[in-house]
Amino acid sequence: MPSFFQSGRYYGVSYITGPAHVCLQVAFDSQPASDPELVALQPVGSCSHGTLDPRRISSAVVEAAAETNRDLGTAFFPSAIGYVPIDSPRYDLFGYCAALLFRRLASGEEFQAAPTPA
Repeated sequence: MPSFFQSGRYYGVSYITGPAHVCLQVAFDSQPASDPELVALQPVGSCSHGTLDPRRISSAVVEAAAETNRDLGTAFFPSAIGYVPIDSPRYDLFGYCAALLFRRLASGEEFQAAPTPA
């Protein structure tokens, strides 16, 4: 089950499905960014699933934003994307989490305050 939070200008989602887990944070701009900034976040635990490709994370998030914008008539333009380098290399899960995040924003649902800033 996803957990949603906000930390400063970042909106985030943490998602754990058995052995796979991702934490994604996204900041937005009013215009599309040609290449959103990628921010490696500090891990909470010590597991490692190998090396993540930040470009694939960015692609998954940008694609999810484009699909959400098209489907809902919204304007979510990621300017910065935060990820945890030791998370699962499930790029489809990053895209899914991004879509969940954008849809939650579009619906006006609340976000919990994060204990520490991104």
